[in-house]
Amino acid sequence: MTSGSTYGGIDGCRGGWIAITLSALSGHAETYLFSSLFALWQELSDAELLLLDMPMGLKSKGREERRCDLLARQLLRPLRTSSIFPAPVRGVLDAADYAEANGINRRMGERGLSKQTWHLVPKIREADSLLRSEEGACRKFREAHPEVCFATLFGAPMTFNKKTEEGYRERMDYLLTLFPAADKVIEQAMTQFRRSAAARDDFVDALVLAVSGVVSKGDLNSIPDPQEQDEYGIPMSIWHAKLER
Repeated sequence: MTSGSTYGGIDGCRGGWIAITLSALSGHAETYLFSSLFALWQELSDAELLLLDMPMGLKSKGREERRCDLLARQLLRPLRTSSIFPAPVRGVLDAADYAEANGINRRMGERGLSKQTWHLVPKIREADSLLRSEEGACRKFREAHPEVCFATLFGAPMTFNKKTEEGYRERMDYLLTLFPAADKVIEQAMTQFRRSAAARDDFVDALVLAVSGVVSKGDLNSIPDPQEQDEYGIPMSIWHAKLER
């Protein structure tokens, strides 16, 4: 279990969910791999905040995308805009396969569904189920996006793709300025977990979310501001920290 001074960054991965927690008091880091988000919630529900790289609130209909996605894409121009996938409409969560999901999104969302987004649907469904069934989860989880966090923490979008060696080094060089143990945390995580379960960039994504929680002390900024909500009261916002410069 974690303490109230702990902030978590969570990213979906091949093996389930990677979580990195950081103590705001000691800087101590822990890395976890959970098979389900419900198992993660059981273990980490005592954290101050949990920043999750996955769409949370969803629109039920209409061609217009979530405003948070549109604004985040603008913030990441010109090189990292493609990292923000259009979120599906809520009805897609009930689809059995891509063809059905694409049809639902075309009918209710008035646009097709990308294959990239379809691959995220099981994890979006899992997050939605947790948020709607566990009252405390909506208070602890915040939707966040690693590329938005990098851009707002360091003043500009990243130059290189995160999966390249240049992209990894670029992100780590920035993270080391805020969290000097960043290299050690990633190296330990790569040793601790098999690459078939999680990739190096999954750990980096989780870490920048956790760092954002710590440096902001939980006082995060919302895109958009004020935040919007879906029909179930789940925020449709992407949260981030912003350093004063």
